[in-house]
Amino acid sequence: MSLLPVWQPATVDEVERALGDRSEQQLAVRLRQDLLVGLPNNAKAALGRTAWTFLVGGWSDPILASLPAASRDLQIGRELEELTSLGLTDLVGYVPFGWEPQLAALFASNGLGVVAVGSGTTMPLTATVTDYLGQVVQIWPLHDPPPALVTADGRPSRTQLPVDREWARTIDANPEASLLYRKMLRLATRWPDRPPAEAVDLLLEAQASTWYLTSTDRTRAHTALTLARRRLDQERRLGADWTKVSQLDWDADGVGEVQVENRDLSIVVDPVEGLIKTVDLKTTGRPISYLPGEPPWRIGRVLSDGTPTRLPFELDAVEEARDQITLRMSHPDLKVDLGIRDTDLTFDYRPESGLAYDRLGPELVLAFDHPVRMRVDGGSWLDIGEPDAFPGHRFRFDDGRSQVLVSLAQPGDLFVTGADHGVVVWVNWPVNPGEYRATVSLTG
Repeated sequence: MSLLPVWQPATVDEVERALGDRSEQQLAVRLRQDLLVGLPNNAKAALGRTAWTFLVGGWSDPILASLPAASRDLQIGRELEELTSLGLTDLVGYVPFGWEPQLAALFASNGLGVVAVGSGTTMPLTATVTDYLGQVVQIWPLHDPPPALVTADGRPSRTQLPVDREWARTIDANPEASLLYRKMLRLATRWPDRPPAEAVDLLLEAQASTWYLTSTDRTRAHTALTLARRRLDQERRLGADWTKVSQLDWDADGVGEVQVENRDLSIVVDPVEGLIKTVDLKTTGRPISYLPGEPPWRIGRVLSDGTPTRLPFELDAVEEARDQITLRMSHPDLKVDLGIRDTDLTFDYRPESGLAYDRLGPELVLAFDHPVRMRVDGGSWLDIGEPDAFPGHRFRFDDGRSQVLVSLAQPGDLFVTGADHGVVVWVNWPVNPGEYRATVSLTG
C-alpha cells in the first residue's frame, strides 16, 4: 500500500513558502479558489515545476453530490480551466465527502481518471475501480488523520462505493442552511445554456460547502444568488413590469408554496406554515428577510393572554393582474390578502368576531447593511436597541443607504427589536371585526 500525503494550505503565504522548501515533495495539494486567484503570477508559474498532484473538487469547494448535473460541470470545468491554464497536468478528482455514483461519470467525462474519495467505515481501504454506466474511474481512498491518499499499488479490484448522503441530513437539520439550499437549487435547476459569466461566478460562490455545513452568516451567499437571478433577468431583456408566479413544493416538504417574481423582488410564500420564507430585493441583491438566527416573515402573528402564535392559512386563490400579484389566504374567522407590486408588499386583514386573539399583524425581519435607525410619523430619528413599542401610521427605517417604510392605513402599534445588521418588527392592531392594511415599501 502506497500513501500520498494530502496538504490543504490555508493562505497564499503558506503556498509561496512551500514552493520554496516543499516543491520536491510528493504531495496531493488542494488549492482553494481564493488561493488560485490570490497567488502572484511568479508563484502560479512555479506550480507546474513541483512534484505535486493537484486535487480537483470544484471551483468553490462545493458539496458536489448536492448539486444538479449542470452545476457540477460548471464547478469542475471552471477549476480545470484555471489549473490547465497554469500548465498543470497531474490532476486527481477530489470528493472528501458526499459520494454519489454519478460523480464517477462527472470526473471521467472531464478527463480525470482518478478520484480521491473520503473514506469511512464502509469505504474500501485500498485503491479500487468503480464505474457509472460504463464510465470508469480509479478510486484512491482518503485516510484522515493523518490526511493521506491510498494510491494504486498493483491492479486494483472493482467495487461500487456506498452512497454517502450525510451532507443532506446536515443541511436538513439546519433551517437556515436548508432555506439557502432550496433557493440555490431553484436557480441552479433552471440554469440557461449560455449564462453571463458574471452570473456563473455568483452561482458558484453561493454553492460553496461552507454555507451549508457550518453555522455562519449566510448573507453573502443569499446576495450572490439574488444578484445572479437579477443578471439572468437582464440577459433575457424582460420588460419593466413583468411578473411571474410559480406554485410548487419549493422546499420539498410535501406542501406547496408560491414563488412570486418581478423585476425587483423574488418572494416565496408558504401559506400552510404562515410564512414568507424569502424576500429578496434583486435591484441591490439584499436578502431583506434574512438575519442569522431569526425566523422568516410571519404573515399572521397573533397575541392571546401574552402568548404569541403564528397562524397557518389555506391558499384560496392567486390573482394575477398586469403589474400586481395577489395571494388570497384564509384562516377560520380571518381573511388575508398579500399584494405584491414593484417593491411594495401589502397585507390586508379582515378579522371577524370569532377570531379569539388580542392583537394581529405581520412580523417582519428587515436586514440592512449598516446600523439602522427609525422614525415614527415624520418625527425625530431614533436609535434601535432593546425591544420597544410605538403607536403610529408610518414607520421609516434607514441605514444611510437603504430604507424600508411601513405604512398603516389604520392607527396601530409597532413592536421593534434591534439585531445585528437589521431589526425585527411586529406591526399589529387590536383584533376587532373590520379591515386593516399595512404596506411595506422597500427601497435601495
